[in-house]
Amino acid sequence: MIEKQQATVYYSPAAGRRYLTKKAAIHNEVMAKIRNKYPTINDRECGEFWHCSVDLEGFDKIYRRMTRLVAKCV
Repeated sequence: MIEKQQATVYYSPAAGRRYLTKKAAIHNEVMAKIRNKYPTINDRECGEFWHCSVDLEGFDKIYRRMTRLVAKCV
């Protein structure tokens, strides 16, 4: 038998989506904010898109700090 149930979901305003786990919502919120600050660049010579955060020095440190700050607010 099919039942109607309610579940807790977490909404990430920067990513504009709902997530089933808090960890996924925090991760995507942080990544959306980083992508907003460091936009994607189109390399017309190669025909590839790459994201500035890939080459960003100290990306891991920025990601960890922002994750910690966002997690405190939740």
